[in-house]
Parts: sequence; C-alpha cells; structure tokens
Amino acid sequence: MGYIDTLIDDLITDPKAKANAVQNADMYLGKPNKNPLYDEIPKCVYFYFASLDENNALKADHYFYSNGPIKDPAKWEAIEDGAIEQIITDLARNAAKPNGMDNVELLKERNFQNIIWRRVSYIAIVIDEVTWALHRRTLNQGAVAVNPKKSSKSSNACFYDADDFIVDTSEEQDRSAERTAVYFINHMVRQDEFGNLSIENDKTKYDFDFYFDVAFDDAATPRAIMILDPSGTNQGPPEQP
Repeated sequence: MGYIDTLIDDLITDPKAKANAVQNADMYLGKPNKNPLYDEIPKCVYFYFASLDENNALKADHYFYSNGPIKDPAKWEAIEDGAIEQIITDLARNAAKPNGMDNVELLKERNFQNIIWRRVSYIAIVIDEVTWALHRRTLNQGAVAVNPKKSSKSSNACFYDADDFIVDTSEEQDRSAERTAVYFINHMVRQDEFGNLSIENDKTKYDFDFYFDVAFDDAATPRAIMILDPSGTNQGPPEQP
C-alpha cells in the first residue's frame, strides 16, 4: 500500500464508529441501502473545469447543467447512470471550446471559491491538463475523499457513487485530448443526524481532497503528487427538483 492510499484510508476509517453508523463513508460506495433519503436521482450537474492559463497559473470555471430547460425545473428529467459520462464529456468539450451546448450556465463564481450546492445533483470535475492524472488508490478507485480533519470537521454521509474516467475533450476525429474526470452524487443529506436538509438556512460545509499525479518535463522522473482541496457548502432546504 502506497503513502496516498494510507492517507485516504485514515480519512475514511473511524475505529470508534458504532456498528452500522455512517462515519466519513468512502465516496466510491453506493448509496446506503434501504434509506429513502438517498433515492432521489439527480436532474442536474454542478461542473468544474480546471486548467492552467497562459502564465501556468491554475484557474477553474464553474458551470451548472440541467437535464431540461434551465429556466423551467418542472421539466427536468432524471439523469440515469448510463448518461452521466456523456453529459460530462459534452460539458468538458463545451468548456474547452464553447459550442453552444443547451441548458448550461456559466456561473460567476470561479477557482473553487464560494461553492454553494442547493439541489440533489451530480458533482463533476475535469482537469484539462494532459500531465495531470487522478491518483489511483486502488484498481477501481481514485484518490478522492471528504477530509473531516480540516476546518469544517464534517464527515461524509452525503456524497456517494463516485467514479472516474478518461474524457476526450476534443471533438476532432483525428485529434485526442484525454483528460481526467471524476464525479459523484450529492444527496443533500445532513452530515450529523443523517436526515435531509429540511430547515431554512440549514447548511453543512465539506472539505475535500483530490490527489493527482503530475508529470515532470523528464518522463523518467517519478510523478509528483498534487492535492486539489476545494470546499463546498450544502445549503438547505434543497430546491426542487
């Protein structure tokens, strides 16, 4: 087991956890069984597209996507499991080279600041750099976790069904631009009591760790580990749908 694997295991393991309690759950797990709070299927996506600018400074744009007319939530449809990766691919291509994609709003917030989530949703991040790749802590799991050791102290009972894949941000047939993409579902569930966010102005802040392997200019040099550590706040009660 590598060092990053150990760090992630330390974050998602609580030796004092009571039997069957949710204690900073692994985001790659499926939703808790037999709990109706996790049954709602997202109809929208909060999407974050990060890259290096012309000065090699990291930047990130924030987007909101709805599966239906963005101004008419009553017409939004559920995003089934088999559809989300294509939606993320389309969002990444639109962010890399705007193509007039429907039902997408570029938000005023940037650079992973002031992130507020108000709906049950998919949350997706794409790093638009060929030299950045999500670190693998297991064969099927990337190095992603809620970090309750940071300022928010919030553990994970809310974010599940994480997955990652390689997205091709190029629409050209003879050109490939493969990038790291990772996503998960935000069920908008309160962290402490495992109930939904039903109270006006009820909010929970979360801190995350995303570990990436970053290549040097010399391919023979072992990759460096970079940590992207955004924060986000669930703001209740959740808006519908």
